[in-house]
Amino acid sequence: MYFLCKSQAFNRASMYQTLSNTLLQNYDTSMRPVTDDNNGVRVEIQLVLRQVLELDAKLQVLTIVTWIRQYWTDELLRWNPLNYGGIKQLHFRPNTIWRPDITIMNRAEVFEVPEIWPTLASVTYDGNVTWLLPEVLRTSCKVNTKNFPFDVQNCPIELVSWAYDMAHLDLHARPPPTENYYQSNGEWDFNWTSFRATRTEEFYDCCPAAPYSQLRYYVVIQRRSFYYVINIILPCVLITFLSMVGFYLPADSGEKIGLQITVLLALTVFLLLVADKMPSTSESISHLAKYYFGVICLMTVSCILTVIVLDIHYRGQYDTPVPPWLKHIVLRKLGRLTGIQGP
Repeated sequence: MYFLCKSQAFNRASMYQTLSNTLLQNYDTSMRPVTDDNNGVRVEIQLVLRQVLELDAKLQVLTIVTWIRQYWTDELLRWNPLNYGGIKQLHFRPNTIWRPDITIMNRAEVFEVPEIWPTLASVTYDGNVTWLLPEVLRTSCKVNTKNFPFDVQNCPIELVSWAYDMAHLDLHARPPPTENYYQSNGEWDFNWTSFRATRTEEFYDCCPAAPYSQLRYYVVIQRRSFYYVINIILPCVLITFLSMVGFYLPADSGEKIGLQITVLLALTVFLLLVADKMPSTSESISHLAKYYFGVICLMTVSCILTVIVLDIHYRGQYDTPVPPWLKHIVLRKLGRLTGIQGP
């Protein structure tokens, strides 16, 4: 019984090998898998977003983990299961069969073809090929930080055939999976139910004779702002209140000007932290950076006014009279706004 089962397993393995050799005999991986060259190959893409790893605002590069699922029909990889012991499915290394030359148009790194592909391609007896490819994608993304840290970024992923126009290779998007495979990120929120593809027909300057089918996915992510509110926004508000406290500090304490300068330096440090998160571009400046710059300008004016107040205070010790023009401005003009009644 043991030898009988082992013999049957050996015969089935031999059948797999025979079928594989028969299908790949005289098979050219560089030619489209059609029996009639006028026929096009329909390729369906399903892009599954697994995780958002990072969005580098300075380099404007999005790094994500994806599953690129590709489906097409190979007319040269068909067989009758009855002739091969009921075998209905085979697995091939991707470099042994034809593959669609799908290219990420906005890839932010040099594309290198690996010598050994990480996954096998599944082929059924009717020629339907399924190739599931996990990949870490780095794509360019124009970052708009105007509303930082409450910003929403919309990053496209553009897929197109590099060599074949729409008549020879037609790209289509499959509906997204009903199951959620997304793993959450600590900095970005992603709504996987809104992850859809848009199919367009594009003409390129290099090849204006025929259109190319293109799939464009949009990764819409929203920044989680709680970290920035606690570490950047609230400290700035509290430091701003400290500057107002400095006006109530007695001039004789000797720390009036020191407090104002310390507050100014603290705000400058926080402005540098915000600038480190922003891309080096002049197209859009965040409202938070504008706020910091405005507060720093007010602190500068506050330091100047504090110097003037201390100068007037210490001049009084030497019986130096206040200039008439200053009395007129402070007691007459500004006195109407502050309610001070001058002599």
